[in-house]
Amino acid sequence: MKSERIKILHVAATTTGGVGQVILDLLKHLDKDEFDVSVAFGQGYWLDKEFATLDNRKQLLPLTRKISILGSIKSIIILYKLIKKEGFDIVHTHTSIGGLVGRIAAWLAGVPVVIFHIHALASHPHQNPLKRKVFWILERLLDLITDHYISVSEEYKRQGCSSGLFSPSRVDTIINGAEPSPLPPKAKADTRAKLRKQLAIAPDTFVVGTVTRLEPQKAVHVLIKGFSLFTQKHPEVQLLIAGDGYLHNQLELLTEKLDVHEQVHFLGWRDDVRELLTVFDVFALSSRWEGLPIAILEAMSGRCPVISTSIGGIPEMIESELDGLLVPEDDDEMLFQALQRVYQNQALAERLAKNALNSFENKFSMARMIKQHEALYKRLFASSKP
Repeated sequence: MKSERIKILHVAATTTGGVGQVILDLLKHLDKDEFDVSVAFGQGYWLDKEFATLDNRKQLLPLTRKISILGSIKSIIILYKLIKKEGFDIVHTHTSIGGLVGRIAAWLAGVPVVIFHIHALASHPHQNPLKRKVFWILERLLDLITDHYISVSEEYKRQGCSSGLFSPSRVDTIINGAEPSPLPPKAKADTRAKLRKQLAIAPDTFVVGTVTRLEPQKAVHVLIKGFSLFTQKHPEVQLLIAGDGYLHNQLELLTEKLDVHEQVHFLGWRDDVRELLTVFDVFALSSRWEGLPIAILEAMSGRCPVISTSIGGIPEMIESELDGLLVPEDDDEMLFQALQRVYQNQALAERLAKNALNSFENKFSMARMIKQHEALYKRLFASSKP
């Protein structure tokens, strides 16, 4: 290995969702001959076990997704000491809280390059105006100690620039990537049959599936309501929800209220998402705001038709009617109609799935994402030198 590698520290409040997956992929795939990569994060989330298998240096932080003044102060102190000890060249921060503590600690420690990765905007239209204003002011202050930004979509870059959070010259758009499906056609068929048997779902039953957190952002209640309308036409259909969150009980009550509790299955977090996708006849996402969801990329790579809300960076992934169907947010009727179209038109479903796979292979490869990060790190590192 080269004696002089660029030392990078990733900081995140948690490893949950797409943020955790992106960090995990960077830790796994960045060129180890050129980069010495460490990570600091708050534990207690489903990807923690994946991080535990890596050889990278890891630092646990007393952070969660909820704001804690004491936890934040402790984390800043821990990070400051770690940074001073290890002498990182770049601190790459993720998540609102991770971005707060990571950037402050990096600034105090005199790190040459500080990056904030915009996976989602902390200030968004679904927040109350006061909270949105507070987040905007806080981000403007943190901009003073931020050297560069990475946005997962052109839409988030546009929003950030137009709202005055940062200038266009200080942000690069690097869209997320994912590994291709590891399953060849024969293995997909075998896996589909095996998992459907385990889940007590008949081979010919039409299955709607999603992989998501059960939180307000994901608006799973809209998916359940749209699915409820779907069952009125087709009582035999099933909905599989992989994921968990604090709205779990509330959503289960909704399925009972709508009398679809026997058709809706809450599976919890799964570590076999790629395999589970073989069970789905259509993947549906009903989110209110998103950056560039990894779950959609995985569905595209698995040649599964996608229905999603047209928000955030999703229209940069899916061209409606070409490689998926996009619907307005918070519109269960339009979601139902999209489900109905895919159910009734097998040729449409196959065309959407095929085009989605082609789009994934052309635009969303893991190799592209890694190369773009490596090039940016090298550029920022070189420009930080006197």
